Amino acid sequence: MGRAHATAIAAVDGLSLVAACDRDDAALSSFRTEVGPIDGYDDHTAMYADADLDVVVVATHARAHAGPVVDAAGHGIAGVLVEKPIALDLHEADRMVDACAASGTVLAVNMQQQVDPNVVHARALIEDGAIGRIKHVTILDKGGRPAGNSLMEMAIHLFNLTRYVVGDPEWVTAQLTVEDRPATQADIMPSRELNPGDRDCGLVLGKRATATFGLAGGVTASFASLAEEDPDADRCGLEVLGTDGRITIRGSLPPKVYRSTQEPWLPEEPMIRLDVGETGRENLLVVMHESLIRAIDEGEPHPVSGVAGRTALEFVMGIYESYRQHGTRVELPLQERTHPLDVWREQ
Repeated sequence: MGRAHATAIAAVDGLSLVAACDRDDAALSSFRTEVGPIDGYDDHTAMYADADLDVVVVATHARAHAGPVVDAAGHGIAGVLVEKPIALDLHEADRMVDACAASGTVLAVNMQQQVDPNVVHARALIEDGAIGRIKHVTILDKGGRPAGNSLMEMAIHLFNLTRYVVGDPEWVTAQLTVEDRPATQADIMPSRELNPGDRDCGLVLGKRATATFGLAGGVTASFASLAEEDPDADRCGLEVLGTDGRITIRGSLPPKVYRSTQEPWLPEEPMIRLDVGETGRENLLVVMHESLIRAIDEGEPHPVSGVAGRTALEFVMGIYESYRQHGTRVELPLQERTHPLDVWREQ
């Protein structure tokens, strides 16, 4: 993602890339060759102290998010854009959000689907009552990887969209399976052990996952991550069912948004695609950076703030905590901020 961010930065007026940090000398050298003459560091604290930085992008694996973000806040850096998921657990997320709040640093999490203009328009339609009173939300993962890994990858995007267009989670019940049997404590493992091709997202559990969430306003949502072998970005997304129609958000980047005025079970129901200005994947990243600069200038939170990123992670940790408690309903936000799988392994 570092190269993608470098390309986006080059497209934003008033932003220029001046330094990069990587512990891998070869990777750093390659990056500097590609992006042009910039300073290079193997320690982020040295970079923060030496370089005159206004904004930092933390594009590492999730395990290395918390330290650089907290340290950026400690150095008084104005804005930080961190990759998703915000952190490995809620304790780390709390540290990041609190440190940035204390220093006045604007913290944003790169869940860029939210800034797509069609998604923003869909939220406005829902708020204006275009589909009536919301009855239910369905959330479907795209597959292609075990659910445990996807919870910290694609599913975190879907949970953030759910939070954005409907509301925060208030409770959850969940089930996790491995090879058609209930997942057990022995199945807990690091994400790259369960699926070697994935990024390091800490401890994960489960090949398949299902959950029911209670959202703000008394709305329920159902979630499924079924590890289909043929991943399909157009199959994944969420559907908001109202008394007078529904709105569907499909795909990953950029998402496709549809509206229907019929009940979902009626035949040949018309699905009208919303298009108020389609934004490509690369442009969404530019919008994330532009929004960060605007938030800094105006003294406002980023649209996809650190708090939003923490709430999206709350969905994931709630699933694990519910399953650790044998699928019982647990209230959100969680009182225990340690990763539920760490708690379970220590029992």
